[in-house]
Amino acid sequence: MRILKTAQQSGQIPIDEVALYGAQIHVVVPSAETYQEAIRARLTSAGFQVRSSDWIAPTLEDVFISSVNRQGKE
Repeated sequence: MRILKTAQQSGQIPIDEVALYGAQIHVVVPSAETYQEAIRARLTSAGFQVRSSDWIAPTLEDVFISSVNRQGKE
């Protein structure tokens, strides 16, 4: 996750949120289609084996956390 946090902080990939769910990494970006390959490439170049990369619909928890994070930044 540190690799993706660095990409977020440097502005290379506009990541809204990165979270670890068991063996999966959930990455929230403005457009999954646009940034999916960049995220995969970043992880692969850091030595991670990416088995799959899929778009998933946000859960109610995802929406809640995103809303709370936005309110905290205002």
